[in-house]
Amino acid sequence: MQLNEYRFEDLPNILAKNNELLLKVSNLLEVAILPQKESSDFLTITEASELLNLSVATIYTKVSKGELSSMKRGKRLYFSKKELTEFITAGRRSTVKEVGELAVPTPTNAKEGGEK
Repeated sequence: MQLNEYRFEDLPNILAKNNELLLKVSNLLEVAILPQKESSDFLTITEASELLNLSVATIYTKVSKGELSSMKRGKRLYFSKKELTEFITAGRRSTVKEVGELAVPTPTNAKEGGEK
């Protein structure tokens, strides 16, 4: 309907519909403004798989092989977010420059005094 098509008798219905729409918009804004789920220090297996970008089955395999540490409460596994981050960074490879900076000059194999 366009503005000039409204009749005085339609105003109560129009206002009711506008109020409904305003309430819906208000509810959506409240949800959007509310702080997102607080990040906890512990993650479920699904959250851990999303963080590591691995399947849940792979996470179970790594836990059973002892590659990932976890905590078990009942039938559920929980993971420390800090430990998972450390797991990721442990696989970091050093750059050539970093290796060169860490390299320690080694003494030659020749014995002192020229003896062989």
